[in-house]
Amino acid sequence: MPSGDAMIPRVCRTFSDAFASDEATAKEQGKKYWISRVLGSGATGTVLCAKRRSDGQSFAVKVVEMEGMSEADKNRAQAEVQCLLNCDFFSILKCHEDFAKKDPADEENVLMVALVLDYANAGDLRQEIKNRAKAARAFREHEAGLLFIQVLLAIHHVHSRHMIHRDIKTANILLCSNGLVKLGDFGFSKMYSA
Repeated sequence: MPSGDAMIPRVCRTFSDAFASDEATAKEQGKKYWISRVLGSGATGTVLCAKRRSDGQSFAVKVVEMEGMSEADKNRAQAEVQCLLNCDFFSILKCHEDFAKKDPADEENVLMVALVLDYANAGDLRQEIKNRAKAARAFREHEAGLLFIQVLLAIHHVHSRHMIHRDIKTANILLCSNGLVKLGDFGFSKMYSA
């Protein structure tokens, strides 16, 4: 997988109908989004920050290159897409759009996926806990309670949709500056039948 910075032009080429690498090009060519920067990358993908041209709203774009992945990893990536598309709840990272690049020689083979997700602009709970520990500033009881309730509601919603998250940890609990919490990273999620 290319480095984070190399991913921006690659995504713009692969999904050229939707993404541009800068605001001026997005306006000039009528693209829906322009990618402003890399937010991070991990074992399964890269997350980019994109802005919608029409209103400047920020989104996170999770890009997963599926070419060369094992079947198990491909199945996990596809399960994540399905779970995100089946969840529409205030404390779950919402998938607004998804794009897939298919192999021209084999339409069943998906080479790359880009998911346009809510952007949680205040980081994740893991980092917030570390920052507060350094500053000797613990969560107050009502702050912890609000976080906990939102996470529980998200888990309840996931289970009510016959899904299991399977990777709930502080790094996957994303924070917004308005106080909302978003459960994210459905890479290990699974749907089940009732």
